[in-house]
Amino acid sequence: MTTTTDRTQTEGMGAAPDFTSTRTFAVPASAVLAALRTPEAISLWWAPATGTAAPGDTIEVASRSGGRMLAMRVEPTEEAGQVIWSVLEADLTQEWAGTTIVFAVEDAPSGSTLDFRHDGLTAACECFDMCQEGWGSALDRLVSHVESDEVPYARDSFQAAKTVAASPAAVLAALRSPEAITSWWTPTAGSGEDGGTLEVSFFGVDETVRMHVEPAFEHRVVWSVQAAPLTPDWVGTTIYFDVAEAGDGAMLYFRHEGLTPALGCYDMCHRGWTHYLDSLVAYVEGGQLADAPDSFVATHTVTASPETVLAALRTTEGVSGWWGPASGSADTGGTLEVSFLGGRQVIRMHVEPSSERRVVWSVEGAVLTPDWSDTTIIFDVEATGDGSTIRFRHQGLTPALECFDMCHEGWTHYVKSLVSYVETGRGQASREAS
Repeated sequence: MTTTTDRTQTEGMGAAPDFTSTRTFAVPASAVLAALRTPEAISLWWAPATGTAAPGDTIEVASRSGGRMLAMRVEPTEEAGQVIWSVLEADLTQEWAGTTIVFAVEDAPSGSTLDFRHDGLTAACECFDMCQEGWGSALDRLVSHVESDEVPYARDSFQAAKTVAASPAAVLAALRSPEAITSWWTPTAGSGEDGGTLEVSFFGVDETVRMHVEPAFEHRVVWSVQAAPLTPDWVGTTIYFDVAEAGDGAMLYFRHEGLTPALGCYDMCHRGWTHYLDSLVAYVEGGQLADAPDSFVATHTVTASPETVLAALRTTEGVSGWWGPASGSADTGGTLEVSFLGGRQVIRMHVEPSSERRVVWSVEGAVLTPDWSDTTIIFDVEATGDGSTIRFRHQGLTPALECFDMCHEGWTHYVKSLVSYVETGRGQASREAS
């Protein structure tokens, strides 16, 4: 039997009480204290910890995305059932620096009790709501660990932390409406409100990820995955976004709980989330529309391998073979230029960082089709049987643009030219160089 109480301490603490919590364990106090006195044990219920936990020593706690989160000194204490950590540095939650974390454990008739206190973590702190939720979850994991030697979540789930040059409100707004989610992820419908259902479409309605929006506190967004035809391993996993104020901007903490290295899709999903979280940051900081649901799309299955298709997209020779005379660099970070009509039309594009089987070109200028400026051309390539599937999207090229009919016809021709080029070595590219 485990009971839980979370509260803020009020007696003698004035208007900004410290965060406290109580847990009751069905094991002796010695078992609880053992889980607090070595970095190895702390890693099992809180976060990866290194160092030594003897009085006067320093413990470093890492975020699950790999960076350091905290450095804490273990304080001497005369109380046998007490563990005290003084926070020396806090890279992600800077308000923790100078605070003190206290665990007071004592035996009880049916086990033991823990009185937890985080001195200095008060409701006046910007991170308070997120940290209160975080401590509640961590202490629950401590209970589960010492009572059953198990932790009720996957410690190696994919996580990431991002610094955003925008307010927490702006980040949260990008997570709470289908229109905003569409802008940094992929076409999304439904409701982003608590209790709503979001449907995220990847290249067609038959490949839609369906998620329930769980109730959460003010600075947290939680999506529970109910269906995912392309990545069935996602079903039953949960996606968390925690947002806190950090200086003049915000800190975003992301966790896809249940997405672990044991899953077959992990490497692909790791790359995908890394890309889309960067897209979220870029969207929130720049306010740029990264996707439009009615953008031009096309899908083709080819007999060529993914490596052959990607080679046709990642060299100027390849692009020249199916589209038009290309110059510059098709490498990540490079500038690629493709010329048409004797040089009267030049499309200038920046090659964006992306996942292994995705190519992304951001259009910086197009002389004869200025509507293309600030649109994005995306090729996703995946292995299919003995060949590949090419999923093409020109984000921002929508029917509302004057050039749409002409460009629709053009892309229909050139995407088929790409298919011919990768399958036969011969495309139907424009040959009119500048």
